[in-house]
Parts: sequence; C-alpha cells; structure tokens
Amino acid sequence: VFCEQVSHHPPVSAWEFVGPNKAFRFYGRGAWVASFRGNSVKGQQQGHITVEFNDGTAIHFTPLPEVWIGGILMGERKMEYLGKTTFTYPAHGLSAELHFNPDSGIIKWMRGKSTPSDFLKGDIVKESGGEKQKVSTVTGSWVGCLWFDETCYWDARQLGQAQREGPQPVSAERVLPSDCRFR
Repeated sequence: VFCEQVSHHPPVSAWEFVGPNKAFRFYGRGAWVASFRGNSVKGQQQGHITVEFNDGTAIHFTPLPEVWIGGILMGERKMEYLGKTTFTYPAHGLSAELHFNPDSGIIKWMRGKSTPSDFLKGDIVKESGGEKQKVSTVTGSWVGCLWFDETCYWDARQLGQAQREGPQPVSAERVLPSDCRFR
C-alpha cells in the first residue's frame, strides 16, 4: 500500500494498492472539493480511480458520490452519500451507474417516503455493436448487503472484526521515506 498527499493547495492524494501475488492493482488520485451550507458540509473527491488486473484489463470509476455531513454545529450528526458513480470495464463492454440515496431531496419530499439514506441502486449494462443490454440490477446498502438481482454477494455485516476495524497504523520502521513523519 502506497499513499501520499501530493499537493496541499489544492489537497490532492494519490494511492496504489497491489493485491496478493500481484493479482490486481488499485490506484488513483483524488482532489477534495467542499462547501459549507449552514449546519452541514458537502464534499466530493474528484479524480480517476482504476482497478487493473494482471491480465491487462481494468475497471475505471469516476466520479465518487458526494458526501454530505449534517449536524456540524447543532443537532444529530449524520453522514450520507449522494449522487452517482460510474464504473466501466471496457475489455468486456460492461458499465454500471450506481445512484446513492436516490430518493433524497425534492424526490423524498414529493413521494412522502424514502429509502434508507445508505441505499443505492443501479444497472449493469453490456454494450455490443452500439446496443446496450441490461445484465443485472444492483440494489442494497453500502453499510449492509449488496444485491445483484436476487442474490446478496457482499454483506458488510458478515465481515470479520479486523475487516470492520479497517487499516491500522504502521510502525515508524515500516513507513516510506516520503512519509510526513520525516518532514
């Protein structure tokens, strides 16, 4: 895993993660943009992200959805993802557009009901000869289960403790020479 903030103004980070036996490479760079809105902050990481496999194929996704954090000054603190992200897998003619919290804002108000704020939905489509055909529908929760059609393929509630806790700090002996601790 390699991560570094490559620019301070504007803040830009770059990263690379190489999988076991070099089966894949996950890399990209992102710049954060944010705005304050009264009692909330809305931000988005802009940039390009790639997962490259050892057979030479790659999945690209951009942009990431917006992040909205409410209750900054008062009230209940709440974080939500809003908007969409697009995935493309050119080697196989596949693409997907996922919509996060699709029933937010005016749609939520007009319908009088909404899905949970962690809900996402979208379609995977295959393009061949200029024609697009739906392959699968994706629904679920980014903090729960992701369903592809009628099958749950990923369930965050079933992760082990180490996976739920996320990355842990690395000892000073194992960090890169460019680490901020050496500046």
